[in-house]
Amino acid sequence: LDADLAGATKTGVFQKAYPDRFIDCGIAEANMMCIAAGLATCGKIPFASSFAMFAAGRAYEQVRNSIGYPKLNVKIGASHAGVTVGEDGASHQCNEDIALMRSIPGMMVVNPSDAVEAAAATKAVMEFDGPVYLRFGRAPVPVINDYADYKFELGKGVVLKEGTDVTIVATGILVSAALEAAEMLAKEGVSAEVINIHTIKPLDEEVVLASAKKTGKVVTAEEHSVIGGLGSAVCECLSEKYPVPVKRIGVYDEFGESGSAAALIEKYGFDGKGVYASVKEFLNKYNIQFPTQRYSEDNAFIGCCLLTASRFGHLKKPLYYYRAEKDSLSNKINENKYNELAMKLGLKMIHVNDIDLQKVKEPYVDKKLYNTWCVETFIYEILSETAFNIGTHEKLEFGR
Repeated sequence: LDADLAGATKTGVFQKAYPDRFIDCGIAEANMMCIAAGLATCGKIPFASSFAMFAAGRAYEQVRNSIGYPKLNVKIGASHAGVTVGEDGASHQCNEDIALMRSIPGMMVVNPSDAVEAAAATKAVMEFDGPVYLRFGRAPVPVINDYADYKFELGKGVVLKEGTDVTIVATGILVSAALEAAEMLAKEGVSAEVINIHTIKPLDEEVVLASAKKTGKVVTAEEHSVIGGLGSAVCECLSEKYPVPVKRIGVYDEFGESGSAAALIEKYGFDGKGVYASVKEFLNKYNIQFPTQRYSEDNAFIGCCLLTASRFGHLKKPLYYYRAEKDSLSNKINENKYNELAMKLGLKMIHVNDIDLQKVKEPYVDKKLYNTWCVETFIYEILSETAFNIGTHEKLEFGR
């Protein structure tokens, strides 16, 4: 089914091949959704196609009440989504469609990252029984899923690149940008994990949580409003199950504007350079230093993190605080104040070179504790495991 946009949405290709199974409903998107609902009740598998602005916006009530409420097997193919509609401007740049469709009970939301994934997703939703919202863009994007063992599975996120310092969760055209940003970050010593979330609803919480527990920092990237889209879905998951610092890349509570797709992508930071800059700013905001800079950091920061973690209840039992050097702390903070607070919190302070790791059986003790770099890495692992936002160390009156 099409709403007088067969040339723009390319459903005209289907019309030529199967004219008896193509219905032009005219500029009447609401009627088109109701016709699709009726066809579904008769055992057909209708694909209703239009621009995202009209499919999700103009026809929202019909999608909600005639398709979503009775859980009918209708597939909505929404093209021209996001700012890359370009010169058509704000009236046609739908940055709210994912939020609208996510809010409908039982509606699956799929946002492919390239042409390969778009084709695979279309076939997959045809075999799925239930309402689905398929989101497509207008501008061409790099092909990233053309490898031999590519497999598409609804509801499953894909880890495209493994990392340890930060997680970038992306969807749609931002997936290729996230991969490009990860390469740029790698040159500065930052290991970024990149996850492709093609199915925004239901969200693959397992892959998101596993990555968040590993890196402790998450950035979401989408060509959509930061309100109600992928960023919201990820934040909803993490805030309930594993709170970590999150940065959302997207459109911030504003309408789009006219311009070429390339110019708008650059303006909104949706290219590789933009994602890279946002991730780097995010890491700097939370005082998360890149590995190449960590070697020169004082251990006072580690103590500060541990004390704050204990202060806010993120460590379930008292831990030892280890330092590689005996005199590095005194140059940075008032040691009496530190020791007093450590005692109050039930922390014990000893030095790595004073302990026999074979005899100590306290939690988290590991043979990795032989130098400053190992200690710091070790502490980051503890904080990641306890879902501790290291930015809160600023709440204490002492520190680096």
